[in-house]
Amino acid sequence: MAVYMNAKQAAAALGIRQQTLYSYVSRGQIQSLPGDDHRERRFRTADVEKLASQKSVGRKPKHVAKATLDWGLPVLESGLTLIEDGQLYFRGRSVADLAESASLEDIARILWSCEEGYSFDFQEEPPSLLWKNAMRSLEDQSPIVRCAILFSLGHQKINSNIWQRDRIQTIRACLSLLRLLTASALCTEPNAKPIHMQCQKAWNLDDNATDIVRTALVVCADHELNASSFTARCIASTGASIGAAITGGLAALSGPLHGGFTERVEALFKELEASRSFKNSLQERLTRGDIIPGFGHPLYPDGDPRAKAILAKLPRNRELNRIIEIVETLTGKKPTIDFALVAARRHLGLPAGSAFSLFAIGRTVGWIAHVLEQREQRSLIRPRANYIGPRP
Repeated sequence: MAVYMNAKQAAAALGIRQQTLYSYVSRGQIQSLPGDDHRERRFRTADVEKLASQKSVGRKPKHVAKATLDWGLPVLESGLTLIEDGQLYFRGRSVADLAESASLEDIARILWSCEEGYSFDFQEEPPSLLWKNAMRSLEDQSPIVRCAILFSLGHQKINSNIWQRDRIQTIRACLSLLRLLTASALCTEPNAKPIHMQCQKAWNLDDNATDIVRTALVVCADHELNASSFTARCIASTGASIGAAITGGLAALSGPLHGGFTERVEALFKELEASRSFKNSLQERLTRGDIIPGFGHPLYPDGDPRAKAILAKLPRNRELNRIIEIVETLTGKKPTIDFALVAARRHLGLPAGSAFSLFAIGRTVGWIAHVLEQREQRSLIRPRANYIGPRP
C-alpha cells in the first residue's frame, strides 16, 4: 500500500469533496504535506484511514453531537467567516489583506452587509449621568469589569430589540452598541470618531502605534463559531436584544480559555523576564507538564495569520523573536493571536488588560454580525444532550 495519497485520492477514501478535505486540514483534523509539485499537497495513508474510521464511528448520533462541540464540523451555517488552508476570510475577503489598511468600521460594513455608501457618520447622544458616574467610579477596575458593568448599564437605552425591522435604524443601533463597548473598555464617553482613533486619544499614541492598534482590531473582528460568538447567537435566537447578546458574548470572552487567555500570556512574559535563561525557563515548563500559553492554534497548524499580521507591524525585538524561536524549536508551535495581542500591548506601553480590550472591541463587530445573521434564520438554537447519568 502506498505511504501517501494525493488530495483526490484522500477525498475519495473519505467520501468527501476536496474542498471539504482542505477544511479538515485547516481545522487540524488531518495534516497535509508538500508534494513533489509545490502546488500539490499529499496525505499520509495511515492518517486518512484513521480519519475514515473516526468518521464511520461518528455517524452515530451521540458521536456526532460530541464531535461538533469539540473542534468538529460547524454546527450552524454561516456566511460570515471562512477558515481554510491556514487563512482567514471575512465574506470571501482575505483578512491578511484587510489588515493592511481597513478600519474596524470597514470590517463592520463588510460583516454587517451594509449597503454601499452607507454612512456611519452620526453623533452619539450623551450618556446618562448615572453612566458617567459609574464610569468615573470604575476607572481603576480592569477592562473586563468595566465592560461588563458599563455596557450592561448603557445598552438598555439603545433600541436594538428583535422587533426593530428598519434596516437603517438597526445598523445605527449596532454602531452605537460598538461605540458603547469601546467607551466602556477605554473609560471614555461614546463618540463618533473611528474606533482606532478613539484608542489613540485614550492611550496617547502616535500614528505608528495607532496603526498597530487598528490592525489588531481588524484581525480580532470575527473567528467563525468560537465560544463567545456561539453564545451570542444562542441568545439572539431566543429573540433577545442585540445588546443582550453582546453581553453574553462578553461574558464568554472573559473566560481564561478564550479572550481571558491573554492574562496567561502576560504571566508568561513576567516569568521569562524574571528568569536567567528563556530557554531553560521554557524547557522547565514543558518538563513539568505545563503548556506554553500563546502558542499553537488547532485551526492553524502552520501559524495563526492574525498573529502574523500584528507581529509584522511591530519593530524588530530581539527578546521577542528569541522567545518565538525557542518555543518553535521546542514544540514546533507558532504564536497565536493571544501572544501577538500581549506583545503589542507591551510594545506600545498600554495599560494592563488592554490586550483584552482590543480583543473585546474588535470581536464586538463579529458578535453583532452573528446576531444579525441569526435573526434572519428565525429559529431557536436548541441542541440535544447525550445523557450519561443514571437511568430511571
